[in-house]
Amino acid sequence: MQYIIKVPKKYEQKKIDFLNFINKYSPVDMLYEFSGRKYKNKVNIHHKLLGKSADFEDRVILVDFGNSLEYIFLCVCHELAHLVLRQKPVWSEQKEIRKILDKYGEFKSDQFNYSFEYAVEQTIATFLQAVCENRAGLRSLEYSLWDETFEALEISKFANVLFLEFVKYLTNINKYNNIDKWILEILKRYF
Repeated sequence: MQYIIKVPKKYEQKKIDFLNFINKYSPVDMLYEFSGRKYKNKVNIHHKLLGKSADFEDRVILVDFGNSLEYIFLCVCHELAHLVLRQKPVWSEQKEIRKILDKYGEFKSDQFNYSFEYAVEQTIATFLQAVCENRAGLRSLEYSLWDETFEALEISKFANVLFLEFVKYLTNINKYNNIDKWILEILKRYF
């Protein structure tokens, strides 16, 4: 997989260090392993002054290279997880999943005003980020180490219910073609 990274000159060394890190812990490869969804595009990562936030626009991941390598890595994993989930076939457009999501059309989160669909996607993207961080030795896959992150992202209600289910998914990952099948299973069970 080709990673294309654009940064100002002052971050050139950090870009090189980051490329070395992701050669060992490739977000694309890990996300494919943990989701069964292969990312079909080049990974474009651009520096943008976002502080402790990250985003993506038109398949370009925007992250602040003023942060540590570890923080850049977790941002890239998280934003790339969103992109992976939104590739065709888009996880939320699958017929049975769509029916469940449509039942919660009135749902809005408190702080960020997430729709139900986005709250589910944000939860799954964070879980995928978590398993990537765990693999890279940055943060273990233990709920207590993620509780503050879930709160900050306003997905605690979903994470409280689904985190242990996700850990079970990882131990039985061969049972699923891809994460979409698991998402459908948990949506049917809990929603």
